Amino acid sequence: MIEPQFNQLGAEFKDYNDIKIGHLECDSNKKRCQNLGINGYPTLKGFVSGRPQTFNGNPNTVAMQRWLLKIYAARGSGGGSSKCRAGMFKGGKGTYSVVPLCEAHFPDEKAKNDWTVFFYDHSATEKHRDTFNQFAEDLADNEPGFDQPARVGAVCCDCDDEHKAFCDGALRQGDKSLPLPQVFFVSKGVRTHIPDVETDKNPTALVKITEKMMGHKEEL
Repeated sequence: MIEPQFNQLGAEFKDYNDIKIGHLECDSNKKRCQNLGINGYPTLKGFVSGRPQTFNGNPNTVAMQRWLLKIYAARGSGGGSSKCRAGMFKGGKGTYSVVPLCEAHFPDEKAKNDWTVFFYDHSATEKHRDTFNQFAEDLADNEPGFDQPARVGAVCCDCDDEHKAFCDGALRQGDKSLPLPQVFFVSKGVRTHIPDVETDKNPTALVKITEKMMGHKEEL
């Protein structure tokens, strides 16, 4: 239990106007916690401009306080996907290239676009990279009549400890963790797992699956 440390953390920040400490009871807010990628307890997340970041250190008061002050001080410094490790999708150009994502930059309930997101690690190959790059291009070309076409993102799950912690939560389904690589459809912050999809071939199938999830097509 970290309740005493958490209560002390609240006391340390009681005079801060811009930093507030709260808690969320996940048994009665299961959907909300699931959307935040919370599957293990206790979990500490800091929200900066609405974006969650996960604390991965020793859960003592001093360590948590230092971490919160650090992410608070870094707010507004270099935004967007520049906070995320590019992994195998380095150098993507154009509006509809594959976007590197991470917990600090991941589509939430305010996102204008729906997203198809590829979670991967070092076992992914050039075929995976080429398939998703082509998928991103084909998806954009296939939706000329839509104001907000779907976007394609990717999370490098072993690029650093923060990315790994985010993936550990995102890939947990009950008591089990999904093996990498995996694909999720994300709409208004809600993640839907897309099982049994071939991630190293056939970008056309990915386009059709995404269109079906968006409701653009009645059938695959």
